Amino acid sequence: MPPPVDDEAQMPLLQAPSVHASRSFAPVPAPIDSFDAMIREATDKARTLAALATTPAQAAVAKAATRFATELEVAAAAALAEAQGADDISIAIESPRGNIGRCGGVLTNLCDALYGLYQSAKVPVLFFSVGIIVYNLLEGWAPGDTVYYLIVTSTTVGYGDIFPKSPLGKLFTCVYAVLGITVVLGTLAPLVAILQGEWREKLLECICGKGVDTRDMSLSMDEINARMKAEGGYGRRYALALLSPLAVLLSGMALHWQYIREPPDFTAGEDPVMMWLGELAVSFLGHHSGVAHWLKNLELDVVGFIDSFYWTVITMTTIGYGDICPRSGMAKMLAVVYLPMAVIALADAISDVGMIGRRRSIRETDFGMRVDECLLRDAVRDGECNVHPKLSEAEFLTDQLIANKLVDEEAVLVLKRQFKYLTRRGTFESDEDRQLNAQLVYEELAGRVAEGKVLSDGASEHDLTPEGNFKWKSFEAWFERSWKVRVVKAAGGDLNPAQPGRQEIELKTALGAASRGR
Repeated sequence: MPPPVDDEAQMPLLQAPSVHASRSFAPVPAPIDSFDAMIREATDKARTLAALATTPAQAAVAKAATRFATELEVAAAAALAEAQGADDISIAIESPRGNIGRCGGVLTNLCDALYGLYQSAKVPVLFFSVGIIVYNLLEGWAPGDTVYYLIVTSTTVGYGDIFPKSPLGKLFTCVYAVLGITVVLGTLAPLVAILQGEWREKLLECICGKGVDTRDMSLSMDEINARMKAEGGYGRRYALALLSPLAVLLSGMALHWQYIREPPDFTAGEDPVMMWLGELAVSFLGHHSGVAHWLKNLELDVVGFIDSFYWTVITMTTIGYGDICPRSGMAKMLAVVYLPMAVIALADAISDVGMIGRRRSIRETDFGMRVDECLLRDAVRDGECNVHPKLSEAEFLTDQLIANKLVDEEAVLVLKRQFKYLTRRGTFESDEDRQLNAQLVYEELAGRVAEGKVLSDGASEHDLTPEGNFKWKSFEAWFERSWKVRVVKAAGGDLNPAQPGRQEIELKTALGAASRGR
């Protein structure tokens, strides 16, 4: 006779709100050494319940309970890893829906964000601080002028309105300019992420409608090419790449117009540009045209508009003639923000345009015509002569990435050697059979600790004692109490049930939670 089943699990999903709300999972004290036994017992019960589920209602309840229990296992497993050496882990097994869990998550995210901001900003802050001190001593510059000068120099715009005059200042600049290019442009990854954000695609969808999803693997290459032609070729892709520099161009023109441009004095006489436009209107519309008279007397700074466009383009291309440059303190402060954005936007757009052309070339290539060449390249790989070659997807990708100059061939060889090193502890018949698995990771971590080498941040947190020793005595203990915890955390506590080993984890979770709730 099968073991009794909880009556609540027999109820249809919509009639069992207690599965999610009313039912409480009270923490039950359990010694650490008996936790694994409880998990094994819960797994056996889970398989029994799965065998008894014969109706859609029971299956729905089991599925909902599994999802809910997954969250509970995340909290319990994480707490178990932190409570090593304690006599009772019940203090750590609490519902992740509780206020403490939520507040802890918020504080953790806030601390992570602040630490990330500190990590990304500490080098630029040090760079500008040292520059302010040195240039003040050598050239007598104010802090604002120094920051402006360093930005103009580091972005390679180089207006030439501010420059060092002392020999020591020039010598210092020779070193600091090269360092500045590396520091300033190397810390602009968040700015690049903003310029490449989803706002471009959403804006383009509002204007032109939804485009082809080239990431949809259910579409064949012929279907993608046909849809791309139907929507007007690759014009949409190029427009998407040019949206960011266009927005930056308009922002730069507004900056120049408002803070750098010198407004004309219309009281001094007629504007020669407007006079020319009036004469042009007369030649087409006649002397008695009111449009010609209106243009001659219109107080419109056309020269200022041309200067705004000219200054912005010269700045974005980093030419920086220096004939037009910020003069006031406000203009320089805004230029400090604008110059990195202008340089990055144009450079990123040029890179995108080139990549679009390369992707188009790959999509429109008839690889069926070249199938023999693809396999022939594998037949003579590494100078060997193999009349029965087998080209894997990974090898095909590597070959095409190198052929299209998307990666460096030497870099690929270096990565292959690195992977061979990572899998050196395993036994494989050939290099093609090499695979990195959890067992090899465990052996590598244990070996590195024994050799006194540094681990990754995640491994240091989960696998080292406060004294720096390796926690785990066996692969099984590491796999259950460290690796599974990290995988579930990395997946957000909701792994794909189709993944290998996931079904077993969900069964353990569901019945483990149910047994603690009884």
